[in-house]
Amino acid sequence: MKKFSNVILIKTSFIISILGIFLIYILALTLEPRLISISSINQKSLDKFVKIQGYVVSPGIIEDKNKTYSFTVFKIQDNSSEINVYFEKPLKLNAFQQLEIIGKVSSYENQLQIQSYKLKILG
Repeated sequence: MKKFSNVILIKTSFIISILGIFLIYILALTLEPRLISISSINQKSLDKFVKIQGYVVSPGIIEDKNKTYSFTVFKIQDNSSEINVYFEKPLKLNAFQQLEIIGKVSSYENQLQIQSYKLKILG
């Protein structure tokens, strides 16, 4: 009888563990940071994920001399401030295009920027 209850306990623990891991995975895919204004991003925001909306001020694609890699760096502004955004792929953007960006706040040449991992064109 004791052996039977140990087997049930192990199987139940395994199933609950798998369900817990699955739930964490689903939450990680669906949870996003809340929308904030650009002016609220400061040194305390470094290495934190943020979500902002704004308009492209100065779009640009940067390539190396041999054109082996390229990325996009642009400035975005909302009603409160502006910030540079780095996106790891080349992306053709137009000035005044409205975007929603989710990314990690970082610093480059003593200036805060957002390393975007999700970019959505709103208009």
